[in-house]
Amino acid sequence: MGIMSRDQLLEIRGMPVAIGGLGLGGSVFINLVRLGFERFHIADPDIYERSNIGRQRAAKETTVGRRKDEALIEEARAINPDLKVVTFPDGVQETNVDRFLKGVRIVVDAVDVFAIPEKIALHEAARAKGLLTVTCSTAGFGASVVVFDAKSPSFVELSGLSKTAEYAQNMDRWVKF
Repeated sequence: MGIMSRDQLLEIRGMPVAIGGLGLGGSVFINLVRLGFERFHIADPDIYERSNIGRQRAAKETTVGRRKDEALIEEARAINPDLKVVTFPDGVQETNVDRFLKGVRIVVDAVDVFAIPEKIALHEAARAKGLLTVTCSTAGFGASVVVFDAKSPSFVELSGLSKTAEYAQNMDRWVKF
């Protein structure tokens, strides 16, 4: 209260958000829970590894070996037990992206850059549905956030990434993007 009106808080409370990727997306998820969002679709196929501890939200010695989605849902429900979360334990895939986006209003793309076909599929499906999509990535202690809507150039147009390009070529394009 004070930053948003009561009506705005009620609106975000019921606004479904899809978050693909729970590395950087894990911090986004918890921050959105703290803002009052209660409805989520989250997707990540990974478990926490020791190498995640210095850079990912719920990564610590006690979560090494645990699924990222499970550890983050536990933290989120400690903040708000009324959350409604649908998990996609295989991560964002071309085969599940339509289900992942069903009924959501905002998409957060934090899909790992090593999963370029899945990242592109998420953007293509979100754009086809007219969904506001926020893509974010980190590099060291910095971050990049780009927002896409129906009027902006597409993710592929801006990034130059391609499902058919060689991995090294896509990585070069990603760094430049």
